Amino acid sequence: MNSTTLILLIIILCGFGFYMGRKRALVVAAVREGSLQRNRTGLSALPRYYGYMNSVWIVIPALLVLGVWALFSNSIIEGLVLDDLPAEVIEKADNLNLYMNQIKITAEQMSAQGITGQVDDPVLLNAATDYLHYERTSSWIRTGLMITLACLAGLLAYRRIRPSSNTRHQFEKVLEILLMSSALIAILTTAGILLSVLFEAANFFGKVPITEFMFGTSWS
Repeated sequence: MNSTTLILLIIILCGFGFYMGRKRALVVAAVREGSLQRNRTGLSALPRYYGYMNSVWIVIPALLVLGVWALFSNSIIEGLVLDDLPAEVIEKADNLNLYMNQIKITAEQMSAQGITGQVDDPVLLNAATDYLHYERTSSWIRTGLMITLACLAGLLAYRRIRPSSNTRHQFEKVLEILLMSSALIAILTTAGILLSVLFEAANFFGKVPITEFMFGTSWS
């Protein structure tokens, strides 16, 4: 299951969580669906805020699983594939990264076109087959874990709904944290780009004087 499908699944779960959270708040307060005035429901916040918080409890663990999997799954799969390679192949390979890229390209071609008969190297074919197997297994584990944690968190939030809980304040606090986190990530990313440029520029001008770079007449 690809990332786009997973994100759509998360959106569907969030919508369902919002509906169930809002409905639960109305049921707990023992009011009818049409009576939404805050002073008549007995709720400390409008019913939709209970739905919002239920959705938040669903989406956060799902996105955490998705993010952690994106960070570590590829390196783990590559390590498993390299461990399965014969020792003589690893010794003969001039660059394991290049060989791993070749395995990935072959696996992509096999997945898209099924060109197993056109691969002459049996070791490369087996490695690409293993890569596809690990990738599919990882995808199914990620999907199962994401859905399980999202449903458990949503169920926990659903059962904790109380009319007296200040859900609006809690939801606004979550939004504040998310906005602050987004701003911090943007700042750190910008700082990382600037430091990378400065580092490379310092290395370059350590080898080539800036006066020669600006006014030199010789090009190499």
